Amino acid sequence: MPEPRSKPKIPPKKAPKSEPKPKAKAKQNVTASWVGRVPLLKPGNYADGLPIHEVEYVCCKLILRPNHFTSRESLFSFAEVMEKPAKEHGVILSTKGYHASPLKIREVLFIDTHDFRLYNNAFILRRRIPYKDGFPVGDPEIVFKFRHPDLQTAAETDVRPQILGEHRVKFKCQALPLKEKLGGIRLLYSHNVQFSRAAIGINAVAGDWGMWPVGIAVGGEWWRLLTGAFLHGSFLHIAFNMYVLFALGPTLERVLGHVRYLMLYLIAALGGGVASYAFSDMRTVSVGASGAIFGLMGALIVAGRRLNYDIKQVVILLGINVVIGFLAPGVDWRAHLGGLITGAAVAAVFVLAPRAHRMLWQTLGILGIFGVLIVVTTWRTAQIMDFVQPFGLTINA
Repeated sequence: MPEPRSKPKIPPKKAPKSEPKPKAKAKQNVTASWVGRVPLLKPGNYADGLPIHEVEYVCCKLILRPNHFTSRESLFSFAEVMEKPAKEHGVILSTKGYHASPLKIREVLFIDTHDFRLYNNAFILRRRIPYKDGFPVGDPEIVFKFRHPDLQTAAETDVRPQILGEHRVKFKCQALPLKEKLGGIRLLYSHNVQFSRAAIGINAVAGDWGMWPVGIAVGGEWWRLLTGAFLHGSFLHIAFNMYVLFALGPTLERVLGHVRYLMLYLIAALGGGVASYAFSDMRTVSVGASGAIFGLMGALIVAGRRLNYDIKQVVILLGINVVIGFLAPGVDWRAHLGGLITGAAVAAVFVLAPRAHRMLWQTLGILGIFGVLIVVTTWRTAQIMDFVQPFGLTINA
């Protein structure tokens, strides 16, 4: 029998040679971002109910020795040196468009106490003035900031000013280099506010004589409780107060007499100043005779009821002005209510005192009103001093 033929072995097909793949480019060694170190902010509210501010952006700062920076060109040369390390760390650095831009110069004046109590307690106050062609331009800008390494502490510190004009809050995280470690950083949270000097809305006279709680408590300037009632913020302000004084004053003067009427006006003005001092923000500077005017309206209502006068129009006028005081911005409604209550109390002492020994009862009643005002003033002073004591401030009587 014929032997079975074996099938010829077919050599396996060789896989086509593949061209060597190009080596993948090595990824740039980008260091881990430190931005993740910024903690989350616990929600909260300021005293007026508005939510606390949140960090808006991160600001990186460099500390440079001034020896080599003698011209504008030297700064651009330094930027060229920094382009490579910036790229390695994923930072975009560009000077495009800045070479042709005009030079910007600002005069910066730092303001502090003689022993640097603001700076030593993390506060910075400064005034900035921009210059153009060698001359100052525009209104000076005021900058007030609070810096702290704890985000929550910085956010909960309310830096908003009590001013008539507009202001801008900037809350940023600052990455600062460490002095003792090359390449190390520390995070500092800067909560600051900026506003023009004109936005303050007061002039030098109001600053020296207006009702200012810090000036009263820390500076010992007690006259501000009364002198603010003789200043006004605008022509419309004084015109309205003088109109009400003209409309209501003569009637009260006939009822009470010249001396008692003058006492009523001054004590009501003082009561309005004390109420504003006790319950306003301590940074507030307020002026105006509205406390005294509200005191006259309150007194006329009390005296009118005692003498059976028709007081409907006075009550309506009072109600309208009370509502306006709460709704209109920049109005010190605390002074209004303080003057109203004080004026009504003074009028009650004058017209409701018993006939027997009337002078004695009236004197005791007025002394009692002064006593209440003194107690409230003392309480507020102690409260303000407890707040400023950590800053090393004491009463300058």
